[in-house]
Amino acid sequence: MYTRLLFLVLCIIQFSCDKQSNPFIGDDPVFYLENMTGESRDVLVLEDISFDVFTCNDLEEQVCIDDLWCGWDNDACINVTNDLLIVANQYEEGLIIYDINTSDEDIELNEIYHNNNFEVLDGNSLENDLELRHLIYSEEYQMLYILDKFEYIYNAWLPGLLEQSTQSYNDICYDFGGINSDGIWDPAPTSVFSNESLHSTHIVMDESNTGSLDEVLFLLKYNSDISSESVIPNPSQTSCSQMGVYSFDLPPVLNDGYHAACNAEFVSTIYSTSISPLFDYRVSDVYLNNNKIFLSNPYDSFVFKDSFGNDLDINYYDGTIEDGCGLSKNTIAFSSKGELFYNLDSEVSYFEFNVINTDLLGYFTNNFSCDGISDYFIEYPSDCFEGFINNQNDFSVSISGNKVMGYTSPSGENIVAQCGTLIDLEINSDDLAQIVHDGIYSFSIYEYNPLNELILFSDDVQTVSKVSSIYSYNNSGDTYILAGLIDGGCYITLLGQGSPTMTKLGGDSFTVNDIYYDDDNNMLFLSCGSDGVLVYEWIANSTSASFINHIISSHAYTARLYISDEDHYYVVVATKYGVEIYKL
Repeated sequence: MYTRLLFLVLCIIQFSCDKQSNPFIGDDPVFYLENMTGESRDVLVLEDISFDVFTCNDLEEQVCIDDLWCGWDNDACINVTNDLLIVANQYEEGLIIYDINTSDEDIELNEIYHNNNFEVLDGNSLENDLELRHLIYSEEYQMLYILDKFEYIYNAWLPGLLEQSTQSYNDICYDFGGINSDGIWDPAPTSVFSNESLHSTHIVMDESNTGSLDEVLFLLKYNSDISSESVIPNPSQTSCSQMGVYSFDLPPVLNDGYHAACNAEFVSTIYSTSISPLFDYRVSDVYLNNNKIFLSNPYDSFVFKDSFGNDLDINYYDGTIEDGCGLSKNTIAFSSKGELFYNLDSEVSYFEFNVINTDLLGYFTNNFSCDGISDYFIEYPSDCFEGFINNQNDFSVSISGNKVMGYTSPSGENIVAQCGTLIDLEINSDDLAQIVHDGIYSFSIYEYNPLNELILFSDDVQTVSKVSSIYSYNNSGDTYILAGLIDGGCYITLLGQGSPTMTKLGGDSFTVNDIYYDDDNNMLFLSCGSDGVLVYEWIANSTSASFINHIISSHAYTARLYISDEDHYYVVVATKYGVEIYKL
């Protein structure tokens, strides 16, 4: 009996000490739960939303009272604002929009729009399996952009989705075909995916460029195991990705009358599917701020293939070496001058590797003696380079961004099994360039020019583990970057400080899926999957932040702040099982 009692006391003491010493132990109970049959992957919270297109002043009293966007006051019908929660859900739920109602300390979600039946069924999309992943809202043009992973990007004029009055608006839209026979206005698809091998996993918009036309960048991925390369430059024998852009031409709302608005014809789109160099397939996040594109995990380790297309098992020697014949068998090494040393016992028909800390495409465009004309993809004959590759017949080398690809034609000669210098890029050793291999992790920064829609390399930043999410904030000319790592917490760094100083947030075991900053309230939210949500106060003028709370949720994908009219603070979390709301 005494032993059991002592054990219980020790457990209580241990837990109490851990609770006091470890801030990342949360115990906030869920305040509100909206169960859903699929995973909620993203949420938007829109506060004090109103739409001028809805006219309330000529409505009768009861019609005015029943209308979501109107209110009866002093014998007059006036326009009112609402707080909205928009949810992107996988599969059965689809797109859901709620009106958020609060009173005292209570909160209630009133569903005002629900649509899981707007997927286009065609050669690209064979079944109704909406897998909504990302939401973007443009306050400037009241447009909602929706990503259905693997298939389409949709856009919708939000007032059209949400008109609830008994005015003739819905009837007009129905007459013009803007609303389906089920009485629901569908978002309009904007297709860029020409076959099943191409799909998009991220969409981003530069919210700092208010007043300009909407431009939505998307990450277009190519899976080499599915089918042909399509728009990806040939040859690309490994999976890769590339940025594309939608430019939305948005005349004034209703400029062409109800017909245009109901059919979303006032949104004309021009898009390009190849406005960036090639990155690797496993890019995990993209963020766009002040025309800077931040890419997390843009580069994979090197790839060598034999004549049958099989990956070769190649090791990397991370040390100083002057001759590839000093390497162990099936090993490569890379010098700061761009020499790729090798010692292989198999023939090679294709190789691919990435280099960080330098701008390869810029260097070759401006300094290389061989000609090549392309914004993002330059192909050279092998005799443009020093090294064994100089003697290869019908072998070519392409540079795209910081990626190097070498490949033989069907009638060409494979690289024979031997040792030495495979290829010499002859780059500036002061760049301290490194080849990406297992154990090298980074995020990259590219400059986006919206006038000519060019994306050019700016910088690489190495991290201690693989980056899963990325965020940037600009404050008085200083650019702060937050990188969420896999099993590594989150780091804040200031761009342009040489070797950057990084401040760590969160514990070593935390994987940060999403980073969101509410700059009006100086609150930072790190969504960490099964580890819940970490909440910090961050003034965005330094690399330090103050821990506020740890919310334990059921696998957090994203989190957003909502402040009620009564000044109660809530955290809305998109989870595997629906939407969970916690009170701070």
